[in-house]
Amino acid sequence: MQILASLISVSALFQALFAGGLLVVACVAASYARAQLAEQRAIASRDRVYALVDRCSDLRFVRMMDNAIKFFALGAWDGKARWNDTKSLTLRLEVVTLLNFCEEVAGEYLDGLLDKSVADRNVAYIAVTVWRDSEWFVQWIRDTSGEQLAWKELENLASLFSRRDAVTK
Repeated sequence: MQILASLISVSALFQALFAGGLLVVACVAASYARAQLAEQRAIASRDRVYALVDRCSDLRFVRMMDNAIKFFALGAWDGKARWNDTKSLTLRLEVVTLLNFCEEVAGEYLDGLLDKSVADRNVAYIAVTVWRDSEWFVQWIRDTSGEQLAWKELENLASLFSRRDAVTK
């Protein structure tokens, strides 16, 4: 009887060791999976920045951006007159498309979907520069349409960069 009891306790000991070993293996596997997922997220966020950079590098996009920035450079007085007098929808589409692209960049940047170390040097910089040039236009559109959230993410990104610039100076 005593031998049977000691065999049962040895068997229980082996079961406990086996369960503990499985627990260790599961913890190591979970840690490895977590690290792998973090690396995949980092790669995806860099790839997303490069996809946005590719869009900015497209010759049609460059021409559109050039026309929109020239419009913003007119300033509030001449810009409003040009906006209202334009016969072609092309300028209006270029301006709104550029602002919407910058809003997309800003939203993804603020949501953490873009690799900030890569985005800061190109697409985020472009978005903030466009905001600074277009601020008068956005405010005018907000005032005339009553839509106060128009291009709000872009404004938030520019504000973030302004605060960051103030700290580094």
